[in-house]
Amino acid sequence: MTNSVELYDIAANAWLPVDSMTKPRVSTSMCAVAGRLVFIFHGLPSSQQPTASNCMEFIDLVSFDQPAYKTAKWESITVVNNDFISGEPKGSANIQDNSIIVFGGTSSDTYSFEY
Repeated sequence: MTNSVELYDIAANAWLPVDSMTKPRVSTSMCAVAGRLVFIFHGLPSSQQPTASNCMEFIDLVSFDQPAYKTAKWESITVVNNDFISGEPKGSANIQDNSIIVFGGTSSDTYSFEY
């Protein structure tokens, strides 16, 4: 379990550090969209209860050039759907320009998230 994040630079064949997530996570789901936004869902340790303010966060990398991603910061997203919070979904995919589908976990529900 960690909150550290790295970005792989294919051209340089190197891993580059990115801002640490606000919470350490494990067995999580991540979805990258629009070539710049990265969303992460759940994955909190079993000792930490998911809440409206800790089960989802994102980072806007603006672009993947070094100056931009070095200043990007993770931000928590407040979730208002209690089923999403307690269901701890494990899978996600970008399905449209501005929508993510989130699924799996302890619930049979599927969720759509628009950003």
